[in-house]
Amino acid sequence: MAGFDNEKGAQIYALANRADQSRLLFEETGKMIKASPFLSDRFVTKKTEIEYPKSNSVIKALSAEKSGKDGYNTHMAVFDEIHEYKDYSLINVMRNSMGMRSQPMTIYITTAGYELNGPLVEMIATARGVLSHYDNNENERTFYYLAAMDSEDEIDDPELWIKANPNFPMMQGLNMLSSWKSSRRVPGEKLDWITKVFNIFSESSELSFLDNETILSNAENHIDLDELKLIRPVAGFDLSETEDFTAVTLEFPLPDGRIYLMSHSFVPQSKYDKDVDRQPTYRKWEAEGDLTIIPGKIVDYEYILNYIKEKDKEYRIRQINCS
Repeated sequence: MAGFDNEKGAQIYALANRADQSRLLFEETGKMIKASPFLSDRFVTKKTEIEYPKSNSVIKALSAEKSGKDGYNTHMAVFDEIHEYKDYSLINVMRNSMGMRSQPMTIYITTAGYELNGPLVEMIATARGVLSHYDNNENERTFYYLAAMDSEDEIDDPELWIKANPNFPMMQGLNMLSSWKSSRRVPGEKLDWITKVFNIFSESSELSFLDNETILSNAENHIDLDELKLIRPVAGFDLSETEDFTAVTLEFPLPDGRIYLMSHSFVPQSKYDKDVDRQPTYRKWEAEGDLTIIPGKIVDYEYILNYIKEKDKEYRIRQINCS
């Protein structure tokens, strides 16, 4: 993409949530160039960038930790370990900077992870949706490749590990097996194996109410909200004052035995101001109608009361619970 894509001034970026991770991807690229006489004659490898003088193209490392990401003219963006991303900030900057390119490309590389509110969960849900309706040609411009064990029931069978590790025949299988037998006895190490080696989304804490697999499996279960008006829900709320979320949830028992939960959260402006890293996520939730940011330093309960009254008019709440 930097040297042989007939693009003048191509900008290629190795991207990650952390600077050290983006440097790993960049440095491996440099090593591959130096190992090839053909490539090393054409590229100039420097400490912070790799140049292709013939087309004035460049390869650089960039991370979400760095500021000032506007003003790029990206031809290719390679995002490593996308499971660490908390929001779409860096992704959007890179994607939006490709407008002047005739054939840009974006690549996402990752294992499973623990960040439930980041882009990865949405990407996996989209990928599964497209692949499960392959004949519909829903997204012909994207190539999805998901490699993972089908369930935790398979993880003790090394013959199935190739599902999550396509290059397993090239790996040190005996060493991996020995390491797994030792690590699986330690809960923390076992969890890391399940997530990073077997690519199975697992609970990151015993306090997790829902695991990632449950969240992903329900990502595409859409409900027609008009149908809910025929069902009287039970409402519940959990109050906070300053640092925690206040939440109101309506529980609708559906005719087919499933339960639909409609939730809305509230935070004071002071909490939003403190959580600088999560502000894009808060704004996304606010735009989607899932969050209210209340002016001031505390949660004004008048907002919660008015929300419950509003939902009662719409759905005729039959019971209210408080925790």
